[in-house]
Amino acid sequence: WDSFLQIEKPFLFLYRSNIIGNRINSRDSDWYDRFMATQGGFKYINLVLQLSSNISPSKLVNLMRISCLITQQSRFELQSSSFFADFPSDSVDHLISVLGKNSDSALISTCLKFLAKIGPYQEAALESNKELQMIIRSTFFHKESQIRISMRDILLKLPLKMQSEVVISLFPLSSTSKNCTEFFALAKEVAKVADKSEEMWDKFVEIFFKKIDCMKSENPIVKLEFEAPTSAFVNGVITVFIELTTRIEKMTHVSELFWFLIDKIIFNDCKHYEITPNHYNLLTILIQKD
Repeated sequence: WDSFLQIEKPFLFLYRSNIIGNRINSRDSDWYDRFMATQGGFKYINLVLQLSSNISPSKLVNLMRISCLITQQSRFELQSSSFFADFPSDSVDHLISVLGKNSDSALISTCLKFLAKIGPYQEAALESNKELQMIIRSTFFHKESQIRISMRDILLKLPLKMQSEVVISLFPLSSTSKNCTEFFALAKEVAKVADKSEEMWDKFVEIFFKKIDCMKSENPIVKLEFEAPTSAFVNGVITVFIELTTRIEKMTHVSELFWFLIDKIIFNDCKHYEITPNHYNLLTILIQKD
């Protein structure tokens, strides 16, 4: 494979990359098995990542699609554990660096799909990478749904401690985003198993009050400049609240939250929020807890 994948000749490398992609797409299982058994897939993907900083986004997205194609075959699942366990940490860093330096949606989406494959086997490399937090912040509320879904899937495979830190740090940003469904899907899963449910409850209630309570201001300028949280935010928070109430015996802010929901959400005179069954479910739970 060293002679076939000649990175010193970029155009030849791109041409032969397309040959690899076409052979995989042809469903030639015997060729694919030989390709993987002789370390061709491992060699190719690592070469692409090592070269990533010197390849234009338009060309790199095609090479990353071929890399994803290699790992999406049903026969790959039999060797995925050993394949990614031996994956060099430098290659993981190269992949994250590509995500941090590019704004091309197609490239980001493809790289995140591949990172989601690596994640469960490279927890230490991901946790220690300082760029990852910035990438999470820039992609979790992205306009492209597939990018948000991929980031959610990556985080769901990482340790609970890291998931909890991400949920708490990004929660304030979710209030004005219409694209927060995937964030609250993660938050709900964290709420189900969080070690410190009471702390998560207190933090979410505090930020929830803060993000919406600005509407009570008597100053008309403040009201006009205030960007009200989205319905997606309110609905997401309520699903997390409901999940947390099942895990906390002695809850704080019960009466306060009950009347806040009544006054600021259900009968809000500044912004209309669509009321769902979950709103009433939470109110019922709060009455029972009080």
